[in-house]
Amino acid sequence: MKDIENFIKIVDQNEAELLDKNTNVTIVSELAENKYLVRYSGQINDNIRKLYSDDPLITNNNQTITYSKDQIKKSGLNKKLSTPSAVHIAAAISSYARIIINEYKNIPGNPCIMSDTDSAILQYPLPNYLIGGELGQMKLVCKIKHGIFIKKKIYCILTTENKEIIKSSGIDSSRLNYESFVRLLQGESLTIERTNFNVNWKDLAINVINSNIVIQGLQGEIKTLIDILNFSPIENPIILNNKIMPKFTPLEIFIYFIFIFSILSIFALFLYKIY
Repeated sequence: MKDIENFIKIVDQNEAELLDKNTNVTIVSELAENKYLVRYSGQINDNIRKLYSDDPLITNNNQTITYSKDQIKKSGLNKKLSTPSAVHIAAAISSYARIIINEYKNIPGNPCIMSDTDSAILQYPLPNYLIGGELGQMKLVCKIKHGIFIKKKIYCILTTENKEIIKSSGIDSSRLNYESFVRLLQGESLTIERTNFNVNWKDLAINVINSNIVIQGLQGEIKTLIDILNFSPIENPIILNNKIMPKFTPLEIFIYFIFIFSILSIFALFLYKIY
């Protein structure tokens, strides 16, 4: 999703050579004497530029040569990556996604167990017309037989097809299994080894760093779906103004009718007293 920003310029030969050394040139076309059409984009990593700007370069004859800033610029060693971005557009997309998913988190009679920006785990299935491949529809990923949710983005589920799905943000999920989540559910904490890679730009070496991360087990009373949810499955829900709502019972319709009739009667009496 990263856009590559391209520039097109008409320059003289000296600037064309400078662009060729410092940027990713895709087109160089000679238009006339000392006039070139150049299309270019991007620059190399900023860390490499700092490496050669801070330390001297050593030749094959073991002679040390220190480059000035101007020489480094002309040599092309100061290239760095440039990627345009629009933070306001990204924030708007994420905000609209949270607004839309909020409707699925508040369906009467179908409580939400857990959700993320673009997904929700519900107690009961959604109506068929909300599921599909069209724009705005939800995708049924799987049906869950058992699930243990420690916290957001750290959970384990067993599907009705006996497939184990583990999500663990910031932790290698291959180091966890269903038994690990059972231990966390019972209040036991787990220590997981994590491997990080760190680049040393001085000698261009990759250092492997091993560290431990602790996942805290659940403490206190453990809540289960049966403990906190006492709803019956929703039947024949309808959509009103893109809001998911259940059909009203006859008693609810009668109450709403009496309420609206009372408001209209008071308003009519008010108008009668005025006129």
